[in-house]
Amino acid sequence: MPLDERYDEALVEVIEELVMLKAKVDDPNHPFDNLHSPHHGWALLHEEMDELWEEIRKKNEFRDKDAMREEAKQIAALAIRFMTDLT
Repeated sequence: MPLDERYDEALVEVIEELVMLKAKVDDPNHPFDNLHSPHHGWALLHEEMDELWEEIRKKNEFRDKDAMREEAKQIAALAIRFMTDLT
């Protein structure tokens, strides 16, 4: 698959993740916790980065590309949430 198609596919996945986050924010029954400070946002991003790092550290034959992609997607969406909640 050409790079531009892979890029577009990744953007669609991040947008879908953002839509899911927005649905949680808009749901009055979901115990969604806004980012209360830059430290809180950093901690959540750090946690997601740790989860990605755990997958990356595995030997090649044990790495799960789908799991790495999922973690990267969550990091991207959380970074946008960080920008949104703190402005």
